Amino acid sequence: MLLGVSLGTETKRKVLHIFSGAVFLGLLLLLGRTKLAALLIAVLLGGLLIINQLMQGRKLPITGWFLGNFERPKVRFPGYATAWYVSGLLIAATALHNQGEIAAVFCALAFGDGMSAIFGERGKLRLPYNKEKTLEGMGAFFLGALAALPFVGWIAVPFALVAAVFESLPLGIDDNFTVPIFGVAFFLAF
Repeated sequence: MLLGVSLGTETKRKVLHIFSGAVFLGLLLLLGRTKLAALLIAVLLGGLLIINQLMQGRKLPITGWFLGNFERPKVRFPGYATAWYVSGLLIAATALHNQGEIAAVFCALAFGDGMSAIFGERGKLRLPYNKEKTLEGMGAFFLGALAALPFVGWIAVPFALVAAVFESLPLGIDDNFTVPIFGVAFFLAF
């Protein structure tokens, strides 16, 4: 239960997704991009070691609790989405040099993608080019990604709009990775 409300596993996952993105955003602002990139490398390597242990059948109590409460069923391997999430953040933190642009990408991934899933799964208007996504989810992504406004100014509006459309495309690659890749490409182009 969160604040007295029972949440489904997917909603709990996305609340954690938003919270962890906010933590990494705060660390970016506190530590700067170089120290954050080093931290993300450590988190990614530590996570890969944990995934390796889990795939060998070892039981890790804290990790087991997280997997039991937040992991999607039938994933390719435990921690699949988390590995893509940290990899995406790391790419943004290393490929971009402007802290505001990195923060904007973090906002799109954390708030845009998180809100997209929460509101999109309750949506009714399916997108014609991707029946897995809804117009409500795309709108929620756009609004969530607008959290980038304080970091990059008004360029956040076209960024959020194009990122929302991009996230809705049926690419077949985890959006925890494609959203940051798009964000990097956007800010390198503009």
